[in-house]
Amino acid sequence: MLQTIGILNSMMFFTFVVASVLLPGCGNTSGTPQSLSLNSLDYECDSGTVASCNASAQSRTMRLGLILAPSQSCEQMITNLVGGDFSQTFEYSGSAQSLFNGTVAYGRIENFVDNNGDPATEVDDGNYTACGFIDINQNSLLDSGEPFLDSEYDIRLDLERNLTDWSSAP
Repeated sequence: MLQTIGILNSMMFFTFVVASVLLPGCGNTSGTPQSLSLNSLDYECDSGTVASCNASAQSRTMRLGLILAPSQSCEQMITNLVGGDFSQTFEYSGSAQSLFNGTVAYGRIENFVDNNGDPATEVDDGNYTACGFIDINQNSLLDSGEPFLDSEYDIRLDLERNLTDWSSAP
């Protein structure tokens, strides 16, 4: 009987050691955010929904910022940017040149940076707010009538989703 208890205690200790050595990376129990890959984000702005998503958007810069817990609306954050620098306001930001296919302005943002200006290939898991605009007049500022994006974006769930929630800036 004592020998059986000793064997069971040894097996439990062995199981504990194996679990504590091999399993720390299997789950996130530390409370720290997990990192996910952020390779690219696609966007589409339909000229039937937003009139300025037309041929004038061709070759214009789409600027995008991702932020976890915004203290202001997207419009306020973008309006308050100094010189159009998204990296100082948003956790992650990027830009792309828009294309136009006759009905939709679209593009792919591929090179994101963090708020230090460093490349952001991995980002913290979370539900971000995506804020952006297509800079039709190329002044790096959000102007009235320019295509404007304010959208919830879950990094884990929406990696394959196009950003399509556009409106016209007031």
